[in-house]
Amino acid sequence: MKLAEKTIDSITRLKLKSGTAIEIHLITQDEDINRLIIEKGDESLSLDQEEISDFISLFNDFLESM
Repeated sequence: MKLAEKTIDSITRLKLKSGTAIEIHLITQDEDINRLIIEKGDESLSLDQEEISDFISLFNDFLESM
């Protein structure tokens, strides 16, 4: 019997000024595959490993423009 891959889920919950909670999940599997999932209520955004750095760069640009 082969065991399933191990998965580690690191969760960060942010509470916005409006009271809305956003959860950020960083999921790492045995094969060192990372996925970032951002959830707000029933909605979610899922980014695969190759998309995470692009998202972070875009988010940094957004924050610096404010």
